[in-house]
Amino acid sequence: MLRSVLLPLKAVLVNLLSVSAAYGVLVAVFQWGWFDGLLGYDHLGYINTMTQPFLLALVAVFAVFAGTGTPSIKEIGLGLSVAIALDATLVRLILVPATMELMGRWNWWLPGPLARVLPRTDFDAAERAPAQA
Repeated sequence: MLRSVLLPLKAVLVNLLSVSAAYGVLVAVFQWGWFDGLLGYDHLGYINTMTQPFLLALVAVFAVFAGTGTPSIKEIGLGLSVAIALDATLVRLILVPATMELMGRWNWWLPGPLARVLPRTDFDAAERAPAQA
């Protein structure tokens, strides 16, 4: 839709960065036991195997999950909270605009052969078209 090769690749890399940061926090808290006393957790020495798929599949986060008594729900709550917080602040507010500024015109790079094959979209066409009765 945006007729660019680099923008979608950058989006994938930025999303991987957010997910990796969330997994890193999960490992530090639940596997290594960081902040056990502060957060009221008892680290298990491992991450529940169902946490990773749930963390990727859920689209809404409720930090209240981190306060439950069930370790797997705590993991999901903390992981989603960190992923959303990092993604919304560091990644989307700082990293994405900064890389777009640094990349300049390269953001919109599209090889000639691919440009000929991809359809062109015109979002303003509906505004310019005369109203039909």
